[in-house]
Amino acid sequence: TALNITADVIDLSDATKDITLNAAVDAINFDSNTLSIDASNNRIGIGTAAPDKDLHIKSSSSSSPTIKIENTHADDNSGGLQFYKITTDEADNDVLGNIRFYGYNDAGTPETIQYGLMYCKSTDVSDGSEDSAWHFGTMVAGSEDNNNLVLSSGNVGIGDSDPSEAKLSITGVASGDDGIKVVQAQTNPAISISKTGTGTGLYINHTGGS
Repeated sequence: TALNITADVIDLSDATKDITLNAAVDAINFDSNTLSIDASNNRIGIGTAAPDKDLHIKSSSSSSPTIKIENTHADDNSGGLQFYKITTDEADNDVLGNIRFYGYNDAGTPETIQYGLMYCKSTDVSDGSEDSAWHFGTMVAGSEDNNNLVLSSGNVGIGDSDPSEAKLSITGVASGDDGIKVVQAQTNPAISISKTGTGTGLYINHTGGS
């Protein structure tokens, strides 16, 4: 069945309108997949007639698809991307939002691999003492490592999922790697420690070999 509309303007402003679609994938399609509505799963596709997420944007062009958020107001604020997790059973370590990066590997039948991840979680939801942490992860030797970099309560963890014991905590250094390496070609010190309080300025606990 075809619907041919010759008017330049379709005016539906006289009242609220409900449009019921066939409960099917690609129930309605605009301009050859510019926009497709999957009414059976309540999904929207841009560039695809078979969206597999709530909003699925697909392109075969270089450097696409791209999402642009533009603000033209003359002040010091910007547009934003906001993640909300609103429940009735908030708990410590709830993940509030995440961004994941996927690609194929070179297996005979390519597998979809999560190569990168970043997420924020609420480590403490107690009223008045709320804390949070950022986790940045990568794929390492075929396994996901979600603790490559952790920012928590002003502390930084590299390989440490809970760097609460130090401003910078590094763990899980691979065999043959340096724990910290500084390459310095300037006149200033490569490492400078300034300590004004009591106690030890630099403590090294060495239990290995020579």
